[in-house]
Amino acid sequence: MSAGGGTYVSHKTHYARLGHATQHLLPSFLQEVLLQFENPNQIYINCSRNRSLSRRLKPGDWERLKHAVQKGYFDFDIPLIYSILRNLHELDAQPTRGWEHPIDPLVNEIEIGDDMERCRRVRNEIIHRGNTRVNDQELNKYFYVFRTIADRLEKFCRKYNNEFVLEVDHLKTCCMDEATELKYLDDLTDYQEKDKENESKISDLELRLSAIRITGSSGDVEKRKHTLINLRQYQEELAEIALSGKNTIICAGTNSGKTYIAFHIIEDHLIKHPEGKVAFINRTNILLGQQYERACDVFSTLFYQRKINIWKAEEDDNEYFIHKIHNSSLMFLTPQSLSNHLTEKAKTPISIAEFTLIILDECHHTFDNSDYNKLMTYYRKAKYEEKLSSLPQILGLTASPGTKKVTDLNSAKHHLRTVMTNLAVSKLSIVKRNEEELLQYTTIPAKVFIRSNPRLDDPLKDIVILAMNYVESMFNCQKVSSFLIEHMNDYKDLYDALNKPPKQRSEIRYIQWIAETKDKVEHVLHKDPKIPRLLHACCRHLELYAECLEVNSLLEVDQVCNVITLGYANESAASQNAKNEEETEIVNKLKEVFVDIREIGRKIEKNPDVKALIELLDREYQKFKEDSRFLIFVKTRATARALVDVLPNYLRSTYLTGSHKCIDEDGLPATEQIAVLDSFRNGDHLCVVATSVASEGLDIPLCNLMIRYRFRANEISSLQMRGRVRRSKQGKEVHVGTFGGFETEEKNIKRQYLMTKAIKDVCELYMDIANAEKDNIHLPWLDHAGEFQSMLSNGDYLSYDNRLSLGGPCKAGKSTLASLLIGNEIPLNWNSTDGVVIYFGRNGIDIRKRKMVPLGEGQRGHEVFAKIIRGKPDVSNRSQISTRGQTNTSLDSSSQADITTSQSAKTDMTEEQMAITNSTHHSVFQHCITQTESVLKDTSILSHRAIFLTTNEIQTLECERLQIQSDILEEVRNGQYRIEIAPSDLIDFGGQKSYDMTHQLFIQHSGTFLLMFDGRFGLHTQLGEYPEGVTAASVLKHWVDSILTYTEDTEDCMPMIMFAATHRDLCKDDIVTMKENFTRDVIDMFSKHENRNHIFLDTVYFITGIDENDSEIQRMTDQVVMFAMKQSSWGQRRPMQWVPLELQLSNMRTKNINIVTREDLRNVNMLNDDLALNESQLENFLFVQHSLGKLMYYNLPGLNKHIIVHPPALVNILRSFVTDEMFFPADQCLTSILQTMTMTGKIYKKDLFKLWQQDPVHRYMPDNTIKEFVIQLLTHLDILIIPKGAEQNSSSSDVYIVPCTIKATRPSDFYLVDSMDERIICLRYTLARHSIPTALAYKIIGTAINSWPLKYEHQKPCLYHKASVLNVSEDNELRIWIEDNRVMVCMTNKNSLLSISPNIAASVQECLTRNIESSLLFHCKSFGRKITPTKVVDLYTIEAGIPCGSNICFIPSKDVLKIDSWKCDQEREHDTRYLRYWVFDKTQKMCVHGCEGLTTNELGIEPNDKHLVRLGGQIGIKLFEEFFINLGMNKKEWESTEYTYAGHNSNDIMSMALKQWRKTKLSKLEKPTLKDLTEALRAVNLDSHLICQVFRENTTLFEIADFNLQAIPSDRHLKELSNQIGNCPLQLGIELGLSFTEVDQSLFSFPKDLPGLVEDILMKWKRKSQVRTIHSLMLALERVNAGGIRYLLKLADANHANIT
Repeated sequence: MSAGGGTYVSHKTHYARLGHATQHLLPSFLQEVLLQFENPNQIYINCSRNRSLSRRLKPGDWERLKHAVQKGYFDFDIPLIYSILRNLHELDAQPTRGWEHPIDPLVNEIEIGDDMERCRRVRNEIIHRGNTRVNDQELNKYFYVFRTIADRLEKFCRKYNNEFVLEVDHLKTCCMDEATELKYLDDLTDYQEKDKENESKISDLELRLSAIRITGSSGDVEKRKHTLINLRQYQEELAEIALSGKNTIICAGTNSGKTYIAFHIIEDHLIKHPEGKVAFINRTNILLGQQYERACDVFSTLFYQRKINIWKAEEDDNEYFIHKIHNSSLMFLTPQSLSNHLTEKAKTPISIAEFTLIILDECHHTFDNSDYNKLMTYYRKAKYEEKLSSLPQILGLTASPGTKKVTDLNSAKHHLRTVMTNLAVSKLSIVKRNEEELLQYTTIPAKVFIRSNPRLDDPLKDIVILAMNYVESMFNCQKVSSFLIEHMNDYKDLYDALNKPPKQRSEIRYIQWIAETKDKVEHVLHKDPKIPRLLHACCRHLELYAECLEVNSLLEVDQVCNVITLGYANESAASQNAKNEEETEIVNKLKEVFVDIREIGRKIEKNPDVKALIELLDREYQKFKEDSRFLIFVKTRATARALVDVLPNYLRSTYLTGSHKCIDEDGLPATEQIAVLDSFRNGDHLCVVATSVASEGLDIPLCNLMIRYRFRANEISSLQMRGRVRRSKQGKEVHVGTFGGFETEEKNIKRQYLMTKAIKDVCELYMDIANAEKDNIHLPWLDHAGEFQSMLSNGDYLSYDNRLSLGGPCKAGKSTLASLLIGNEIPLNWNSTDGVVIYFGRNGIDIRKRKMVPLGEGQRGHEVFAKIIRGKPDVSNRSQISTRGQTNTSLDSSSQADITTSQSAKTDMTEEQMAITNSTHHSVFQHCITQTESVLKDTSILSHRAIFLTTNEIQTLECERLQIQSDILEEVRNGQYRIEIAPSDLIDFGGQKSYDMTHQLFIQHSGTFLLMFDGRFGLHTQLGEYPEGVTAASVLKHWVDSILTYTEDTEDCMPMIMFAATHRDLCKDDIVTMKENFTRDVIDMFSKHENRNHIFLDTVYFITGIDENDSEIQRMTDQVVMFAMKQSSWGQRRPMQWVPLELQLSNMRTKNINIVTREDLRNVNMLNDDLALNESQLENFLFVQHSLGKLMYYNLPGLNKHIIVHPPALVNILRSFVTDEMFFPADQCLTSILQTMTMTGKIYKKDLFKLWQQDPVHRYMPDNTIKEFVIQLLTHLDILIIPKGAEQNSSSSDVYIVPCTIKATRPSDFYLVDSMDERIICLRYTLARHSIPTALAYKIIGTAINSWPLKYEHQKPCLYHKASVLNVSEDNELRIWIEDNRVMVCMTNKNSLLSISPNIAASVQECLTRNIESSLLFHCKSFGRKITPTKVVDLYTIEAGIPCGSNICFIPSKDVLKIDSWKCDQEREHDTRYLRYWVFDKTQKMCVHGCEGLTTNELGIEPNDKHLVRLGGQIGIKLFEEFFINLGMNKKEWESTEYTYAGHNSNDIMSMALKQWRKTKLSKLEKPTLKDLTEALRAVNLDSHLICQVFRENTTLFEIADFNLQAIPSDRHLKELSNQIGNCPLQLGIELGLSFTEVDQSLFSFPKDLPGLVEDILMKWKRKSQVRTIHSLMLALERVNAGGIRYLLKLADANHANIT
């Protein structure tokens, strides 16, 4: 199982060793101790006489005592020995702090009783550990404790020759067989169970005794009075809210007694709730330890009942936790410890409802992703998801909630409300009535500023900076660069970090950068033993040098030398196992630095700050002498340790630093921290130099001087540090620092004032926080839940977001029904809808009556809307408004529901002002947007170029038009924002096939979809407006699939699909029968659909769309309302603070403002004064509005500066080029552009801009800035694709592919795989859902085009409808097409299957898979769905295939490695040899064991130029001559080749020799084959598998292919590149696809001009190659190990920057 001597030892073996120690080793030591106190012959009698002890002993204990005369103490265990000595020899064996003290014995407490206490505690800790995994570090820690105990006990027992110590050492390293190991493990389990049983029995007994004690003779429970804690009056005031049982935060300064107030509340709570459980939470073990010790002193009864316990962070995996909780009344924990046991994944999960009171000390940390906020997430989930009725009371304690570094009062209040909301707190507890008393106990020390005086000349700093430069240069060395480029996909963040170090080495930002980079390196250490190790060493050295800079700035040269000496010792030891010479070099550099510093040390002037600091301390010491207590704060541990050595001896200074999870980090353990504070308290130390650990929470003894020595703090730390000065009359707070530090402190003071003011203001407002909490659960898509909660704390309203979408084939009467539903005049003639029409807020729902209410044009204006939000709608009085089909509704304000809607702000929009309108021709559309308005005044709020109005006459917009009226703002502030009618959006989709992409922008949003068809022609009649074979049924199926493809499986009924047949009035057949037939047909089509629950199949409504009184329409709309009210978003809470901005956006749409800059929206938002949203709130607002389809906003670089306020504006822009021919413009030039695009799939940017100059489109994009934004957006949506192969700095880079407009059909030979069966392998991706929406199909094709260049034939791209042909390399092409729910892929090599590189095939598969997964993720996110990247693999399957006649036979990709062949459905045998290329392991450098090499047929192939060049590069020049002769050549021919190419490198010479061999064979009419080469390799004892390697490719750079690398380099760039490549022209030319002849010509044309030679080869490649991209050039350079790759990467980045 395990052994010493370096053999692997399991974690369980470690645990078994600990079991042996607790069961045998430690007891044997204590048995010897017991012998020093008690004679075995007398022990039974002595124990019998002690009444207290005799009651405690169990029957088994008496048996041991009885047999002690014969056996001695052989079987006495630790608990028995402890009990005997405690009761019989209490004084002689007593620990320093007494028996069972709550705190472990300190390192300086070494009495015999202390070691007994240690034995007892370590025994209990190991037995109750639960987690059997003990690592080496933990084992060493335990055995260090055992060894120190053994050393002292053997001296006490007068043992010699290290008797006990040697036993410990032997146990640590001895062999342990499996049986022994299992025995000790089983014994540990038995002990644990027995202890649990005993504690349970004791607990039950104590409960019964407690019930007897508190019950009088009459049976009534007596009321206990508070007797333990007496509070001052201001403390009683702070406790009031908590004593009433409500959640609160106690805000009071340091030293105000918050902990004792909490103890008072705990006592009251446990009296009221005897079965209650209190959790006292703090962030660190040392703070918990101090509070636990205090609690044990205060609640002594609970302590002796074992009802107070502490659970440390390192015990998180202990299964004993739940037992501990059940038997505790008061538990001290860290937030992470508790959270670890609240999660469902915990080994011992518990509910937060186990507790009745949770106290969070230093609760100002409860925001963002802090441990406190994560803990409170479980509280909110329990309340709203699990709906638990019994939840713990929450009490927060803090000196100041902080401001999060804000600079204004509103933001300070916002942060305070965020913290309150996160803690579920409605009211703060502050002192108001007893402020005077509080001031009597408040410390206000004098504040003194001392300006730091740095050295005038500091050569030491220069030496260290130069050393740091040297270390940083290692990040750019060849080895590191190659490693990072090779693993670019995995280590991109590390690559970026190493290339962007902060310039100022002495700033905290640099130290943070080192720590972050070091962390990134540690995550990749397992990947490679060399380079990451070097990077880690560099980071450690930079840390050391940064420490030196810090110590040098604060102290003297001697202290820097000490730091260097220690660091050099550590790094020298670490470098003994160095994997590369660079690591040794940086250690040597460190040695040089040490020598240089030591040499100049005496010449450097003394640090004036040190002298000033010592003089200050001396002056203060003279005032109080030995009563002095000084506390100095510094930034780093190294500085704290070093400063202690400088201070005067009479101060007996020490340091106090935090602990650290890693032993090597020099942290101070918690026990030693407490020991330091105790020594400080009793005067052993008069001065403590501390890091920030001493600033928060710790009980620091009385202190008369606090110095911040070049230590910058935030406003909370500053306040807490000041509170450490607890002698108010003569106490001082001294700041030694620079002007920058003083300015920071000035900001802290201002923020502290802001927080004080914010606390007072917020205390005036009672916050109904419950709704805020609830929304945090119901809105999981919010990234900033805290911000959202804070906004809700200002009030909320109920939102009723809903949409009704009308879809289906054209001429189905959708626009007619839309007009009826919104109260417009019904058109009697058919006009095809060109695009999408959205009627915002025109389709109202009467909440009380549950009826659909058309909202006419006049009812959407600001006046009516203002009445609605004031709760006084007068919808029934509409005599002045002429609208058809209006439903009279009487709304009584007394019966209002608390209802409002976020989209109710979208009002006051006339039909003519819509971005998309009903029209049949361009001229009609042109007429619709020629409305005019009066010219308004100029404004500085809205920029001219970003806000675009209806006509050219309107140039500016008066900002007052966007200023919400003050009375409405006041209603929002007062929470009176309510309505009775919820305006709903109505979307009318055009029926043309070209609109698949445009429709997808709106299909993505949830709601009810009414799919319509013309009842006269039914579902199965050919539609005249569509290609042959298209029926209403096929169109409806396409719609259903597009809507439901990625609908999540949730309880939400949305989206819901309904069906309606139209033109009932024109049908002559039996209407009832027709309706029944329609319903039956729809049921047949969709009853087995996987998302059947989202399809309403009860009936197909058969309507007359022009009849406003049609009863069928009434039934249909009633069903729509019913579905609307069932959706999860119905009645969802929204922040009241959103209302003003929603109204402003509505007003913008009224003014036909469609696209605004984010800066403009920010300025408009600021018009709302105190209701203005801050930056994070505004981001949340935009995110939600985008998810609801109210606007379009993408928080991505290049897209986040603009907002499309009116989404149909984008559709209007899209339909300028994504449209059917019937809507082409009259201008022949523009029509020609669109016709060319339809045929080729290409459109030039200049032509796109011409189309956008049309008036209907130009009004949205009057300048190029907006046009560029729209192009980037369309590129992001993959509507426009940047083609691969666009040359650098040329106009051709301004061409785009538009897949969704491609009408070209695939050529007849596209599927003829039988003619390519010897050159092709295939893949098939099958989506889990049974169809691929058209938009997703275009996305998949688009991402493929983004990865590889399109193939061109006859100067036309091979791009077809849902298909394309791509060039992967010169020899390999890729065919991709979409069939139903399948993505089909074929990879073809122009020569043979053998010539397909397995590396490339695997990379193609991985790239395609990534592209498909990213497309699926993008599609899901576009639909508002949330799916994790790990779950996306469930959405598809992959199969590999090979041609089988005219078909392709497939096998699951996971099976190709398991079997060598399989039989297809045609009973044909297929080999998996080449299919394995798709899943080839690219990490293997050589052939794996068992590789059979090439087959006989493959060995008969003639080697091509690349094969010869690659083989020559693997042999080596020394063996090559012999190899060459074994090919049948002679020595003379070899010498001739050497002479001819004497000026070239050895690889070139060998390659030309192999070329000569091939030529010679052919001249003899013999065929040169791979078999010839294989046999020659064997003849010279070389690995014949070298032949396999010539077919492999290095795909490292293949993995990072993106569109930046697919550009064509210009001639100028190739010329610059030729100077960086090096001497490898022949190899490079062949790898680039040139022939030997072409390269030979260049060799003789440039015999002595290497750059010219390389340039000539590159130019030939550019003229000849079909794949002349930067990326293909990089692949060739990497293959021949040439330079220039970094140059090309920078070139690609520069090109990308120019584009974006």
